[in-house]
Amino acid sequence: MRIGLLIGVLFTGTLLYAGYPPADLELAKGEFLVATEKLRDSAFSETVILLAQYDKKGSFGLVINDPTKVPVSEGFPQISSLKQVKLPIYLGGPMEKSKVFLLIRSTDPPQDSVRLFDHVYFSMSQKVLEERAPASGAREGLRVYAGYSGWAAGQLEMEIKTGHWAVWKADAEMIFDQPAKEVWPEMIRRVSIIRASISARHLEPRGVTLLD
Repeated sequence: MRIGLLIGVLFTGTLLYAGYPPADLELAKGEFLVATEKLRDSAFSETVILLAQYDKKGSFGLVINDPTKVPVSEGFPQISSLKQVKLPIYLGGPMEKSKVFLLIRSTDPPQDSVRLFDHVYFSMSQKVLEERAPASGAREGLRVYAGYSGWAAGQLEMEIKTGHWAVWKADAEMIFDQPAKEVWPEMIRRVSIIRASISARHLEPRGVTLLD
């Protein structure tokens, strides 16, 4: 493949950060944080996090690829509408695991929710859980998370600058359709392709275009 063409295809707004910070980088909700190899020995090793909130005071998000073996029906035995629901509860992060958070994919905006991107919404509403979990299907999706991942003001920016996270535009398929064990390998593969392409461009002799 022509390297010039590859770079043109990959730099279409998908990658926001991969170790080469642009001066005008702006983090925002609805973006993925992809753990790099520098986090291999940490609690966030091989994780992908969806940012649910970001501002100058701090940020928080949900790890999207760490399912437990506990189904929603067992996690909420007091809710009769969930008795037959086999969806697993995911660990959203190490903080406040007693709290429950929801990600919903729906063309019909749920009540008591915040839109993160496209047709993906964030909620903490038990009513939304009761209504959406039994009806969760192929295109209408629900993920239930215990706990979250959070950063104080300036902490996430510092971790990104030191190369611990790559920032990538989120997509619903990675959250709701991709098997959890394949999420990080696929995302780090995309990041690696971008980095290799950037390195090739930086090494290209001035006035010469690499064609293959």
